[in-house]
Amino acid sequence: MPPVHAQIHKMSFHKESVRAMQFSSDGKHIFTASADKSMRLLDMETGTSMREITSAHTDAINVLCMVEDNLLVSGDDGGVIKIWDVRQAGVALTYDECEDFISDITYHQPTNSVLTTSGDGTLSIFNVKNPRKPFFVQRSDYMDEELLSVCVMKNGKKVVCGTQEGIISIFSWGQWGDCSDRFPGHPLSIDTILPLTEGICLTGSSDGLIR
Repeated sequence: MPPVHAQIHKMSFHKESVRAMQFSSDGKHIFTASADKSMRLLDMETGTSMREITSAHTDAINVLCMVEDNLLVSGDDGGVIKIWDVRQAGVALTYDECEDFISDITYHQPTNSVLTTSGDGTLSIFNVKNPRKPFFVQRSDYMDEELLSVCVMKNGKKVVCGTQEGIISIFSWGQWGDCSDRFPGHPLSIDTILPLTEGICLTGSSDGLIR
């Protein structure tokens, strides 16, 4: 076995920057998405490309999220969200109501829900209980700033979003119209959020600090 710091593969399949990657549920493959609008399925053992969708989106792809075993969610610069059935390499749902880039996607397994944030200041929710027929549930009101990151906390009772203005906006589950709480504290944008426990999350800000 090579040392942990050794490079195992160098895979050059995309023509522009690779913006998102997600492991398959079994850890044997990796999905990649690029600014060149394409998506690929790569074999982790051999480093080879097993599948390619050259025009997966009409705009650069920003983010991917793996849902259980068979669904992959992608979001692009134009605000389009696509839910893919990886068994068929086809799109199960396309949602194009967002008016700006898709910034983050997360999956909440207990409710079979996919949540996405957008640069237009909205949070969108989808139900994926039936992988072959996912459907749009609701979109929030427009917030005053871009929503850049999202996670689910408090055992599914709260949805936490990071904003361009450094505000943490909190939604109560099922009450998607407007956020229920707002917490300042970041001087710059909150680009990523990671739940540590059900009541504690880590934030990564463009000021270079983790809080």
